[in-house]
Amino acid sequence: MIELHDAEQSRALAAISPTGLGPVSRYGSMRLSELVDLYLDRHSAQWKLNTKQTNADRCKLLIELSADPTLAEIDRPLLWKVVDLLKKVPHDRHKVRARFPDAVDFRGLIELANERGLPRLTAQDSKKPPAAFLACSSGQ
Repeated sequence: MIELHDAEQSRALAAISPTGLGPVSRYGSMRLSELVDLYLDRHSAQWKLNTKQTNADRCKLLIELSADPTLAEIDRPLLWKVVDLLKKVPHDRHKVRARFPDAVDFRGLIELANERGLPRLTAQDSKKPPAAFLACSSGQ
């Protein structure tokens, strides 16, 4: 995790365009994983353990499916690509991971779901964005 002081964190998080179309400052070279680390560090003290784990898992999903882009690389086509991949993630992925321990990453889970015809995330589930993703698009 990167270490920044509160003022630097605020500037880093404020660098995100409120339109969700990407960064508008020098933070364009920052990786999404770095922003997620800042987000989780900033908010995890307020969360219960289960919420921390859920948000960390959702953020990990977002980072992996988007291939950890820089903030400057985040655009609508990338977001639509992530949405398409989210629809391919198997439902109850934690149970699927326990049943098939070889599928350690999300892309592996997607391949496994394709091979075995596993049920996918419901439309409602795939519409729940990770909290860090919302932070990226709203500048929080």
